[in-house]
Amino acid sequence: MKLKVHENLLKIREKRNLSQQDVAEMLGMSISAYGRLERGETSLDINQLVKICEKLDVPIQDFLPDTITFHNHNTGPIGVNFGTYTVYQMNEELVKQVLDENKKLHERLNQIEEMLRMITEKLF
Repeated sequence: MKLKVHENLLKIREKRNLSQQDVAEMLGMSISAYGRLERGETSLDINQLVKICEKLDVPIQDFLPDTITFHNHNTGPIGVNFGTYTVYQMNEELVKQVLDENKKLHERLNQIEEMLRMITEKLF
């Protein structure tokens, strides 16, 4: 799953009229490390993403993909949207894969939301 971290970090920073140095300091990282992140030259694990969302006060959903594409060597790509799905090649096995992956993504999102609730409770 490809996250939209670098694109959205840049948009958030520019919208708030912040410099890269301002955001790097907020996140507790060097300006060069932040610059690489904003340019998409480095990746994050989920815990780092949660920390960024907390520090910037943005929902984690802003960094999740709008569309996920599964590639199957036999039938080609399948487009999937959160909440609803579109299958370009009707195949029961592929539909099951899409539904299973969608379920896993929703479960992970629920876990992340619960972590955020726990963190918020500890802070306030």
